Amino acid sequence: PYSKEYAITPILDKHLPHAIVFNNMYAHAPATNKSMVCLLGSLYPWLSHNSITKEYPAINIKTISSELKARGYRTSFFNSGDSRFQKANIFLSHRGFDITRDCKTLACNTKFEEKKEGWEDLDGTDDACAGDEMLRWIGEDKKKPFFTMLWTYQTHYPYYCCGPVKNYGTGDTVLNRYLNAVSHSDAVLGKILDDLKSKGLDESTLVVVIGDHGEAFGRHDQTTHASKLYEENVHIPCVFINPGLMAQTSQVIGGIVDVAPSIMSLLGFQWPGEWQGESLFAAREKNKTFFFCPWSDYLFGYRQGNKKYIYNATKNRTEVYDLEKDPYETNNLASGMDITACHLELAAWVQYQDKFMNAL
Repeated sequence: PYSKEYAITPILDKHLPHAIVFNNMYAHAPATNKSMVCLLGSLYPWLSHNSITKEYPAINIKTISSELKARGYRTSFFNSGDSRFQKANIFLSHRGFDITRDCKTLACNTKFEEKKEGWEDLDGTDDACAGDEMLRWIGEDKKKPFFTMLWTYQTHYPYYCCGPVKNYGTGDTVLNRYLNAVSHSDAVLGKILDDLKSKGLDESTLVVVIGDHGEAFGRHDQTTHASKLYEENVHIPCVFINPGLMAQTSQVIGGIVDVAPSIMSLLGFQWPGEWQGESLFAAREKNKTFFFCPWSDYLFGYRQGNKKYIYNATKNRTEVYDLEKDPYETNNLASGMDITACHLELAAWVQYQDKFMNAL
């Protein structure tokens, strides 16, 4: 729904007549485990190079899983990757999930292993296998409502393919692997949607498809995701699917923190007051979202309207882009404008967020 250049999501495209496509959604940090906390707990990231999942896995926060669990929902989390990465397994054990499964506990024949010296746990398995186990779990009890998450792995670097590999003509073998992995994810999504329909659960189930960060393939002299705050690092897909929805495209500017409140609002539930996100379906006065990246230089940023602001605190450098006119962020407008307001906006957010997270 975002690009027809490679036509790698035919299943998702088929369901667009009953979907809301959010065009301006963002990860708040270009890293998996920071996004996991942001998504579940509706929290902007801890302003540290460390991860909450690793340093404070038992942190006392309310999450969408624990909130729905308290309301009588069955809950589960299926990860085709390795949940030991940065102690996500321990973090998840405190989030109100009835069960959690990952590549070490799923009954899958296809395994991917990373044994590079010094790397953390990055093993994985076929996303389709994790999806199958999730569908079996859904079918175990048709009386209670359910909340489940499928955390896919194959589209994460170094990008794993299953079955025949299609040549998309990119001239880049790494990008070609990624495109094949995305196409496989699309097929997995199709099986999930078909299974929900066969069980008579499609009309009563909201399916949310979202990315945890972007991915770079050479633009701004970078690859993968965790070093910068450009669009290829933090701009993510987000699609809500349900047969009761009409085809819509939303231009609201939001982020991962807004997903849980949006789901709660559709269910008619009040969400915890300490959540930092807001519903994507409510009037939004600021229409703004923030970013943070600490793994190369210390970077802070936000998007408001068509403008994207990035401040490099390590090099004291400001970048401002008009994304409507310059979607690939090639023309830095900062030298020709007063950037004081940008710095004040970021300073206020950084000071607030630092105090908020330290209190937690």
